[in-house]
Amino acid sequence: MPMQIAGVMVAADEVRVALLTKNDDDTFAVDDETTFRLQAGGRPGAYDIVQQQFRDYIRQHKVECVCIKGSAVSRNFGERKVDEYLKDNDFWDDIGLCDVKKGMREPAFAVISQFKDS
Repeated sequence: MPMQIAGVMVAADEVRVALLTKNDDDTFAVDDETTFRLQAGGRPGAYDIVQQQFRDYIRQHKVECVCIKGSAVSRNFGERKVDEYLKDNDFWDDIGLCDVKKGMREPAFAVISQFKDS
């Protein structure tokens, strides 16, 4: 049964989310890509707003699993470094994600590295 998975990458002032569906044939499809930006002002309030936005997004899209990009995510996946996968257009075509924006490949890779069977 297809599974809704969100890949997340946290940067200094934004949270990038790539929403993917993992299909039964071990391919992926991109369903949505979005960025939550920190509001101007105090950090505690800005983080609270982003947390609320992200929580609402997860509920609205009925996400079953969230994968947060770690600094060493590729150690669990394949032979190459993350940057090599991110730049390899053939890799993205082969797994059905040729439409993922290049800026969203890192959060999408967080999902792939945990859920790709082969």
